[in-house]
Amino acid sequence: MRFISKLFGVRAPSFGFASTVQPLTQKTHENETYETKFKAIILAVCHSLGALVCVGKIFLLASSAQAQNLFAGSSSSGNVYEFTPGGAQSIFASGLTPTALAFNSAGDLFVANKGIGNGPSPSISEITPSGTQTTFATGFTDPKGLAFDIVGDLFVADNATGNIYEFTPGGVRSTFASGVYGNGMAFDSAGNLYVSDGSTIYKYTPGGAQSTFAPVVRRYGTRL
Repeated sequence: MRFISKLFGVRAPSFGFASTVQPLTQKTHENETYETKFKAIILAVCHSLGALVCVGKIFLLASSAQAQNLFAGSSSSGNVYEFTPGGAQSIFASGLTPTALAFNSAGDLFVANKGIGNGPSPSISEITPSGTQTTFATGFTDPKGLAFDIVGDLFVADNATGNIYEFTPGGVRSTFASGVYGNGMAFDSAGNLYVSDGSTIYKYTPGGAQSTFAPVVRRYGTRL
């Protein structure tokens, strides 16, 4: 279950974390020092922002640079924060309601927004490395999971409808799977998609075949 705990970790409802597409379980040896540093930064984030955070949603950049930044989204403040490996904090983007974050291979950050009452509807925002923000997709009820596959398609789990949507880089939308109320997703190197609904982790092949991969272990009231 070590692999699963790193994918889905302890999840807080108001935070999302990302720094690109390669998961911790696939990190290279030279990045182990930075994993340790980021875990220390996460504890500082917990203290300063007042909530538990999801270690399992932290990703290391797949670029050759060794010192990589961590991004944390807070739906309560509406901000996406950027942290250096040394712990320096800045606001990367604002005016959002983040529930999940994911980077594509070009370094653009995608943010799932839950929407607020009579305000903006749930959506997926795209933010370039320079901070330019646009709306990538709308038409969701409660988007809570984001993941990119190896060819660059974005997968979105809508926790309210039970659908997993697939978007091409150009924004063409299709329904990949239904009947699973996902709140966390990740791909393995073979292109299989893993989806957690809080009690079970499901595995989907690239062709869409579903199987049950593992139950979610609960400890002290937190989801692992």
